[in-house]
Amino acid sequence: MDSPYTVRVSGHPQLFLDDRCVARTTNLARCVQQPVKFEGNPVIRADHPWERVHVYRPSVIYEPQLDRFRMHYTAISGPKRLATCRAESDDGFHWRKPLGDEIPFEEQPSNIRRGPAHCIRTGDPRRPYIGVFNKDFVNGRFEGRGCSVAVSEDGDRWGAALNITQTKCDTVPSIVWHEPAKRYFVYTRAQAFHPRLEGHVRITGVMSSEDFEQWTPKYAFNLVSEEEGFPYVQVHALTAHAYGDVLIGEVPIFHLEESGNNFLARCEIQLATSRDGWHWQRVAGRGVFLPHGPEDWDRWYVHSTSMTRKGDTLYFYFNGRAQKHGALRQLREQHVGIEMPGPESTIGVATLPADRFVFFELAEPNAPGMLDTPPLRFDGRDLVINALSGPMDLQVELFDVDGAVIPHQATPLEGFERACSRLVRKDDLRYRVIWTSDGAKRTLGDAPAGKPVALRFHLDQSRLYAFQVE
Repeated sequence: MDSPYTVRVSGHPQLFLDDRCVARTTNLARCVQQPVKFEGNPVIRADHPWERVHVYRPSVIYEPQLDRFRMHYTAISGPKRLATCRAESDDGFHWRKPLGDEIPFEEQPSNIRRGPAHCIRTGDPRRPYIGVFNKDFVNGRFEGRGCSVAVSEDGDRWGAALNITQTKCDTVPSIVWHEPAKRYFVYTRAQAFHPRLEGHVRITGVMSSEDFEQWTPKYAFNLVSEEEGFPYVQVHALTAHAYGDVLIGEVPIFHLEESGNNFLARCEIQLATSRDGWHWQRVAGRGVFLPHGPEDWDRWYVHSTSMTRKGDTLYFYFNGRAQKHGALRQLREQHVGIEMPGPESTIGVATLPADRFVFFELAEPNAPGMLDTPPLRFDGRDLVINALSGPMDLQVELFDVDGAVIPHQATPLEGFERACSRLVRKDDLRYRVIWTSDGAKRTLGDAPAGKPVALRFHLDQSRLYAFQVE
């Protein structure tokens, strides 16, 4: 009988966003890996009259069969004049905006389309693309209240929108299918009250469905504690992405600047993760994933909307502002005349190697570092690690736990000791782990069958991002 601490791992990369595969660490620090902002940002600027106030909320899908990126984004040309627009790119960095007559703007061709605020490709032939709308575009204008969902066969033409809540949902929503839970989830805004700050305080709302037709009521939860600074630190949205076994959330964090002011804030992006879609936790000590600045166009504000993948590169699209959230509103309320040189927000992109959201590295450089997993069960034969390491700067040993909860209470398996461990380069990001002794070469599949084993990673001058059993 397995220990209650035994974990069955899938063939997906096991990230270190939470402690599911971490039993114990020694002299290791868990850190957030920040993506690299494209030096040519912003990649979407205001080129047309319907974009003159804002271009924001990018939702991007990479289409492998076309080898092309496709974006929906929101443009604002004036009070209550919002439009969903379309752009496309061959490389994810340089974008074009095809104009057409589907929805003209002031009788001129435009790239305005009826499209969602956030959409994903599912791989389900019944619902190849699913999207979530704050409102729906009907007869040339946005109508309705709350949040709606819709299905598309091609990601371009969308079916009738199904309203799933009439509550306030004015921040960026996101939609995701979580395969382990066999459920759809929509994340949007919810509201709370707090005696230290007048008005509605921003928290997160979630709705879920098994069949895309019957949805739960909105449930509200808060990812920020009073210890961290709530209500003067708030979550403005939760952009969820399915990633193997887990959901990864980009979390725009508002830092309010003035006492009693619920609008003036700088905004950065942090990470959260969930294994069931309902319960979320922040990642790596609330480390910043995507900071605002240092360029003028995103000096004080970055906000998340979309992640897509091509090969081993992750693309994160975000909107940035040169001013803090609420700064222009405050000036207008004070009747201060302002002359904007361009739109209030534009869209940029940052990239990250696959699986490299967080990493473990030495906390103190001159002492050994170790990570022990709990007892693991798996079906594959090869251990693959995603690491930044020299060939001898990271070793792995196997333990036959045989009921022991912690690997150091057990004995390393013969032939799988640390001294026998070797890293064999698999690709630019990954190594295969083998063990060699007495002229024999072993892989994970040569470990005794039918028993859980634990892994111990020994780190020197290296960074460990993930492991995978193939």
